[in-house]
Amino acid sequence: MDTCHKWTLATGPELPFQGAWDWFLSSPVLSEESVIFGAGDGFVYALDAVSGKKQWTFKTSGRVRATPAIANGIVYAGSMDGTLYALDLKSGELKWKFKTEGNQYFPLGEIQSSPAVADQTVLFGSRDGCLYAVDAQTGKLRWRYSNQGNWVISSPAVADGLVITGNSDGEYIQAIDAQTGKEKWRRDTKVNVFSSALVTGGTVAIGDWYGKVWFLDLKTGEPKSLYYFEERINASPIVSEGVLYIGCEDYSFYAFQ
Repeated sequence: MDTCHKWTLATGPELPFQGAWDWFLSSPVLSEESVIFGAGDGFVYALDAVSGKKQWTFKTSGRVRATPAIANGIVYAGSMDGTLYALDLKSGELKWKFKTEGNQYFPLGEIQSSPAVADQTVLFGSRDGCLYAVDAQTGKLRWRYSNQGNWVISSPAVADGLVITGNSDGEYIQAIDAQTGKEKWRRDTKVNVFSSALVTGGTVAIGDWYGKVWFLDLKTGEPKSLYYFEERINASPIVSEGVLYIGCEDYSFYAFQ
């Protein structure tokens, strides 16, 4: 039997990119009847979920690799041009934008980390090594935590007043106070962490470049358990009905009770 798709949409050609490690793609997010996603042509797209018809597009100056977040009628989307854009969900109209600081190696401060929204704050990481917290309504900076140039590609997970992220060349998992921007704990991994964390039942679950899945205490960062795979873990875990699911670069998908 032919399993035909309902609709397709062709995006434009990829924008030029001078950097490296462009491995990540924006995932779609669904809100009411719209599908929102970013593309390598630099646009954020809003499509009708049933027909695939364009509702609006918004042009950035870089590839859009981060998955957008939607909260209170606003779409938050980061671009490889180093800017976080806040767009009206219905019209795509720009409400505000925030530019990352950048550094000498990555002056654009490219954003691959998908934003999280909690307590009227948007949290996201950058290739300039910083974790940013900006006001969700105005885009004003609330705080910035510097990892001394080590990429924050991992998307933040927010729970119990803590912001959990992984770090690339710094090779650690960390918890930042969501109100103050101060580090609360750090767990060394001795390898890059590009996976995003999941917090469930007081436990942080996150994968690393050597194929380990860490299960850490949310409050202290102390390991509860560790699971080893043969290949890298860059995927981010999800949980449903007491089962944790995660993909691995050994071409397999795993479920943990």
